[in-house]
Amino acid sequence: MLCCFGRGGSSVVWNLIGASPAALMMGKEWHQAAFASQRLPRLVRALHRSGRLPANSIPLRLLNTAIARTFARRAATSLEPDQLAAKPDARGPVVKLMDYHLLFLPAVAKAQGPMQPLVLCRNPLAQAEGLMRSGLSAAAAAAWCDDVLRLMHRAARQHGAPVFRFEDLIADPAAFTRRLYEVLSLPWPHDGRFRLKAKGYGAERLGDIDVGRAYTRLSLDQLEEFLDPAVNVAAIGRLSDGDRRVIRARTADAAALFGYDL
Repeated sequence: MLCCFGRGGSSVVWNLIGASPAALMMGKEWHQAAFASQRLPRLVRALHRSGRLPANSIPLRLLNTAIARTFARRAATSLEPDQLAAKPDARGPVVKLMDYHLLFLPAVAKAQGPMQPLVLCRNPLAQAEGLMRSGLSAAAAAAWCDDVLRLMHRAARQHGAPVFRFEDLIADPAAFTRRLYEVLSLPWPHDGRFRLKAKGYGAERLGDIDVGRAYTRLSLDQLEEFLDPAVNVAAIGRLSDGDRRVIRARTADAAALFGYDL
């Protein structure tokens, strides 16, 4: 189970894991598979952000129990075609739980049974800039990053989830992938290649992403050609001084939990 930001390298890491013969890939994002409508997740997010629905609240626990039953039924029908035939020895699907959907982590754990959560975080300055390009203000993007980092930290603390950082992925994709496979005890892809997907940016990222976009297949030593090591530097450079101050003021404490010094 990948606990992550949207717009924070999650698609790359999701597909790196999914290349293993031990992992099944879903044809939908988790929230798309679990909910017939997105009204409930949006309501839960709004209530959590307002402080009326803490992550450890009894109403949210009861909701997670109910959702677990629904997701258990839908997950089996949400796999990419031919996954079961191509990977007969797979342990189960790779579930990507993004942003405020981390509030539903208990539901995934109940629905899927034993599984290994892992956290993928990103420097909140660069992460917030991506959210701002999708239409959020600096204050709203900072609040989003702060909330999600704290949910990530909760997942790491309560579920023993190992932490991976986007910065390590772009700095050395091969080393990152080796550590990823070692921590998850995953067998390597039979052909030694990883399927990665082109993503849209800016306004194109406002809605749910169609996970069926065009893919490319790369070997381990080709991953660095796909990933820009300067993407965070460029993102932070696009922020104004005022935006940086707003983001730092809101996210510095949560960022420090993951070793970021803003």
